[in-house]
Amino acid sequence: MTIDPSISLGSLITILMGIITAAGFVWMVKADARVLAASLRLEITSNDRRFSNIEKKLDQLSDVVVTLAKQDGRLNIIDDRMLAQGKRLDELQKHINNNHT
Repeated sequence: MTIDPSISLGSLITILMGIITAAGFVWMVKADARVLAASLRLEITSNDRRFSNIEKKLDQLSDVVVTLAKQDGRLNIIDDRMLAQGKRLDELQKHINNNHT
């Protein structure tokens, strides 16, 4: 068995096709990576907008909860005043009933 060290045209074409195929593969991978990067940037931008909207809604909800808490406190104060007025009326009624009897 002997090794032929000569280079034939077929060998050159085979090597050249291998290099072209590898270069094409690298080029396709780079293109796919660019597309994926662009898609990821769009997704991040979309998520940023969505999170910003959610934060705004939560701020609005927080304002509503604070307003409701203030109103609840005011209603409790009004309720206490009405109960105090009712007690005064009850005492006045007892006083009037005691004076007429």
